[in-house]
Amino acid sequence: MAGQSGRTLPLDPSDRRRFDIGFRRVYIDIYAAIPPQFVRRLIALHDSGVLTTLELGENYHSDESDDGVTLTIDSNRENGATLAEY
Repeated sequence: MAGQSGRTLPLDPSDRRRFDIGFRRVYIDIYAAIPPQFVRRLIALHDSGVLTTLELGENYHSDESDDGVTLTIDSNRENGATLAEY
């Protein structure tokens, strides 16, 4: 997992085993396919306050309209222009 400096973050042996067993295939199949420049742009947009990220979990609902998207996460509502689910 790369930080903003482009270096790999160290994992302790327990975390490395968990990564190898549960996340490695997903990481390689999905996240490693995303071009690094795209990730840097997303980080820059987030850092500048243009992009907001939310952890959706399993209990959310989205409603789209001409005005944008409304997310309901548990009992909280968030409004935005667009929604990109990853």
